[in-house]
Amino acid sequence: MRVTGRFGQIAFRRANGIRVAILGFAPNPGFANLLDIRAARVLVRQAVRQADVVVVTFHGGAEGANATRVEPGHETFLGAPRGDVIAFSHAVIDAGADLVVGHGPHVLRGMEWYRGRLIAYSLGNFSGYRTLNTAGSGGVSAILNVTMRRDGTLLVGYLQPIKLVGVGAPVVDRARNALRQLRTLSRLDFKRRGVLLERRGIIEGEPPVKLLPRVVRKIQAKLQRLGYYDGRRDGYYGPDVEAGLYAFQQVAGLEADGIWGRATRAAMRDTLIALNEPAEPEPELESEAPPA
Repeated sequence: MRVTGRFGQIAFRRANGIRVAILGFAPNPGFANLLDIRAARVLVRQAVRQADVVVVTFHGGAEGANATRVEPGHETFLGAPRGDVIAFSHAVIDAGADLVVGHGPHVLRGMEWYRGRLIAYSLGNFSGYRTLNTAGSGGVSAILNVTMRRDGTLLVGYLQPIKLVGVGAPVVDRARNALRQLRTLSRLDFKRRGVLLERRGIIEGEPPVKLLPRVVRKIQAKLQRLGYYDGRRDGYYGPDVEAGLYAFQQVAGLEADGIWGRATRAAMRDTLIALNEPAEPEPELESEAPPA
């Protein structure tokens, strides 16, 4: 078995000819630091240069039956810092990660699409031997199965509901309690970016479109003319662009989600026309790589 999680450590595997890098982070001394987001981005970029697909795992977030919700900001458990899991997950995807899988809260948490990449904030417990509380939400869990393309996009995803019984052994949960919980939590915490789950556990819903750099540069130019973006027109759809779109959507009375969708495009075009700004052809929504 490959090992990852220590400071500066990356595990590499090959799957069907695809190079996969796996990185682990935690808020504990001696491990790649979940609390140091800048250093995490550096390590992820190092992995991106050496692999086709980059998977990030983390141990973070508050713990226990009351820790099922994912909210912005830093979390703690028994007074110890457990990271800002949203900021961390978004940052490592901005740096090039293709899949983020969390654990640590010991309960299921919602799942989110971010820039076309999947984030599972906590998959709960897989197994334990007289070490875990398996009552209530502590005994409800799931196994995440994903098939990914070489460009890091998700081809198909599936969640197998399980439950912990007896001393903490995992068995298939015929009642599918995990799917019901995840549907509710994903919708509550992430709205339109929440992952949809089909009845059998198949991950549904189109992830947000991954835009080509030339398209992003046009978006940056529009936001700049409207005063919602003051960065470089570098074709990078990062947090600054998303924040600019979010701010524009709020002023325009749209659902504020930071996504470059049809309603946002139309509202921005109308706003620029009203300000007598020169109109430009609307950029098409194109993906970085065609499906395999």
